[in-house]
Amino acid sequence: TTWYKDKAMLAEAQEAGQVLDEEQLAFLTDP
Repeated sequence: TTWYKDKAMLAEAQEAGQVLDEEQLAFLTDP
């Protein structure tokens, strides 16, 4: 699902040490 893909991308970004914008983070983590 799109939600799953967003969660996967978020996890990859965190592992890479990237800092996401607060709004983008909220969007990606919102089920």
